[in-house]
Amino acid sequence: MQATADIHRIAGLKQLAQKDEKAALHEAAKQFEALFVQILLKQMR
Repeated sequence: MQATADIHRIAGLKQLAQKDEKAALHEAAKQFEALFVQILLKQMR
């Protein structure tokens, strides 16, 4: 289920990038930060 959600997020980012590149970059950065924090917290356990 997680992989499917990730594919939909990527598809949404591609569509957003075609319309507004700056907003897509901001959203990609937010998703990257969330993933990074998730991995960091997982490693700290």
